[in-house]
Amino acid sequence: MSAASERRARRRGRLGQAAVVLLAVVAGLVAASAGTPRDRDAAPSSAPERAPSDLEPAVEEPGRVLLLAHRGADGRTAALLAVGFAGDGTGSAVLVPSSTLVEVPSLGTQAVADVEPLGSPELLEAAIERVLGIAVDETVVVDDAALVAAIGATARMQLELTRAVRVDDRFGGIALDAGVHDVDATTAVRLLTGVETATDLERQQTVQSVIDAWRRRLVDEAVAAEVLALVPELETFVAHAGDRLRYATLPVEPVSAFGATRYQVRAADAAAVVEQVFPWARDGEAGAR
Repeated sequence: MSAASERRARRRGRLGQAAVVLLAVVAGLVAASAGTPRDRDAAPSSAPERAPSDLEPAVEEPGRVLLLAHRGADGRTAALLAVGFAGDGTGSAVLVPSSTLVEVPSLGTQAVADVEPLGSPELLEAAIERVLGIAVDETVVVDDAALVAAIGATARMQLELTRAVRVDDRFGGIALDAGVHDVDATTAVRLLTGVETATDLERQQTVQSVIDAWRRRLVDEAVAAEVLALVPELETFVAHAGDRLRYATLPVEPVSAFGATRYQVRAADAAAVVEQVFPWARDGEAGAR
């Protein structure tokens, strides 16, 4: 059993214990009421009856964390974000550059892009949990076909770019200035799957812009239904399309590794970001999970 599974099992155990205690309290109240005859002529008790609202509230499941990854045509992870939905209509997303170096059980130091091809989605989940210090509830990996189907169902979207973007792919190139653009689904997919001239760190701004534009379209029930019919694995992501998200990019710094530029996590800054954007998702005694 993985560490995340053990945490979820402990959480379910705590919920079960709370439910048993609550049922015992209710059973005691019912037994006391049934075992004590009530005299219509007796004087009313001076002690007020306890209203149902005074009982201990039911234990509520905390927010949910989804790890969403895109697997490129070469089998490597091209884009990755951890999205936390707090359960109150708000949430946060942390974008992780695919060239970030992480420690992977049994595999040592690897770039995020290579973790799933070398291992499995569960191994990628474990690596990200360790980096962010959070418990991931669900990991969804979509390949190019699923990405094309899911975004294609949205037809067009309003894309807001914070900087000029240049992407090259087998169809040629796309060049867009900073600002708002009305783009079709094909362009949105190419922005995510093509090779951007910017650095991997800067590319996260493009990923955020496309994800944001896509989520705004998913609020439409007809669009959401079509996306789910094509890619049902996106159920959690689509269900929270209307949530207000705060975005952050994992704090990293460039290093030279394996003959190319990679990124090393700034641990202290990463912990501060997680604490700020979704503290309820933190794992361990310091968090709410």
